[in-house]
Amino acid sequence: PVPEDCEAGDEWLLFTESNGRYVVEVPADDVAAFEAHVDGVPHSRIGQVTRGGQLTVTGCHGDEALFSLSLAELTQAWRGHLDGSASTGSDVEGRA
Repeated sequence: PVPEDCEAGDEWLLFTESNGRYVVEVPADDVAAFEAHVDGVPHSRIGQVTRGGQLTVTGCHGDEALFSLSLAELTQAWRGHLDGSASTGSDVEGRA
């Protein structure tokens, strides 16, 4: 989980990996029930989905944005290297 004391720093929190981490999206109305279900298991709330169309990552203290990207920028970074066939349901050679 994300440590509450933030001693490791933002870079460590953003770029370290482990085999036991999962990102789970939980509807706002179900957060309390989810957190009760995982009580005793190390976990941290790391963000909140909004309607703004932006991913904004704040530092571990939450006082300022480390970076902010639009949904279009994120989509380009994720899928921009593809030839477009993945979005149309066809394979690399263009067959449906």
